Amino acid sequence: MPGRKRWVSILLTLSLLTMGLALSAGADASQENEFLSKINASRSAAGLGPLTMSGGLQSYARSHSEAMAASGGIFHSTDAQLKAAAGSGWTKLGENVGRGGSVDSLHTAFMDSAGHKANILGDYTTVGIGTVVEDGDIYVTVVFVKYGSTSATTPSVSSPAPKATTTTTPPTTTTTTLVVPPDREVTPGNECIITTRFGQLCQD
Repeated sequence: MPGRKRWVSILLTLSLLTMGLALSAGADASQENEFLSKINASRSAAGLGPLTMSGGLQSYARSHSEAMAASGGIFHSTDAQLKAAAGSGWTKLGENVGRGGSVDSLHTAFMDSAGHKANILGDYTTVGIGTVVEDGDIYVTVVFVKYGSTSATTPSVSSPAPKATTTTTPPTTTTTTLVVPPDREVTPGNECIITTRFGQLCQD
């Protein structure tokens, strides 16, 4: 039955095209590597050592970027989520989140913001970068961690992505870059993160 074989072939081709389109809207490893390259270039220019990418942190960062893309807004992780993503042995945590039309525009915006720049040039050892593309916009989450010992580990399974309780106004064009003011750094013993825009995110 040549007609049936032809329809099967057409359906298979359409399925592959659909899968390709779904993947194109997800995480983009090339963008994540470009962010890492730009971050480490900025650190090198400041006389600082490079950060290494953690698979566990990257997995969490991707899930957070997916949550932001689904909401159409940008927001920070909670204290508990960052601690869970970092695993054991950390001494300091930070996070940058943003949405924009390109890796370059987002990195430039981060470097033009004192708080975000402080994270990029901060006393960290490890980073997790997750990007998601939605409607032409790049949503990015960058988690910075300093580990205090070589025995420190990060979990292989990402912690749950946060739900959007606060969002920003969507950009008018895909070239608009929006960044959320960075949280103050999280240190062992601190139970809350405070943001300059959204106030307290957890209870004392």
